Parts: sequence; structure tokens; C-alpha cells
Amino acid sequence: MRMKEDHMKNGQLKLGYNVQLATENQFILFYSLHQCPTDTRCFLPHLERLAASSLPMPKNVIADTGYGCEENYLYAIGEEKEPRFDFLIPYGGYKKEKNRRYKKDIRHASNWTYEELEDRFVCPNGRYVSFMKYH
Repeated sequence: MRMKEDHMKNGQLKLGYNVQLATENQFILFYSLHQCPTDTRCFLPHLERLAASSLPMPKNVIADTGYGCEENYLYAIGEEKEPRFDFLIPYGGYKKEKNRRYKKDIRHASNWTYEELEDRFVCPNGRYVSFMKYH
């Protein structure tokens, strides 16, 4: 795994591991080591290893924004749309989107009016913006 800091600026490959912990009431119940550089990609393997152990699966999972991604949310919801566990995992821009300055900024489509029947947004200038394609 390539580390974030490279003081020598020579692209040297350094050993590094990502440690994941499962805790309850401030006690460590389970841990796992991963070679994934981000927490986002460690969430699924960590919980799969926990499920394969003799420990019970958690009823509630709370994690920081480093774990917030669509793949992890879909895993938590489960295959049959019945949640595997309740979870509180905010996505990366959640905190920024909640401040007053962001909510008043008309450049963000999330602040525009959405017309569900027509499947389009209405910008502050009154123009209609329809979906064209994914990038």
C-alpha cells in the first residue's frame, strides 16, 4: 500500500496496514487488519470477518464519514431490502450541506425545486433542468 506521506518524494513503497475495530461500551470486541488504504473499502471485509467469527453480529453500527459510500449502505440494507443492522454512517458532504451558507447557495442542484412527475429540477431562474446522462 502506498502511504499518504512520502517525505523523501521518491515514491517508495512502505508497509502499511489499516486496523479496524468493533467496540461496544468502549471495549474492543473484534479487530481486523487490512491492506486497503481507505476505511471505505475495509468496512465490508471487516464485517464479513466478524460474521464468520463466533461473535454475534451487531444490531447497530455507527461509523464516521470515512465509511460512507453507496456500497456500504447497500450492504447494511441487505439483499432483500431488510436491514442487516441499523446504521448511522454519514456521507462525505453531509456536514457541509447542513450549514446555512450551503443551503442558500443557488449553484447547488440540491437547493433547487424538484418536480417528481416531470423528473426535472427547476433552477432559481425558472428554467427546467432534465436529466441527460451519467458521466
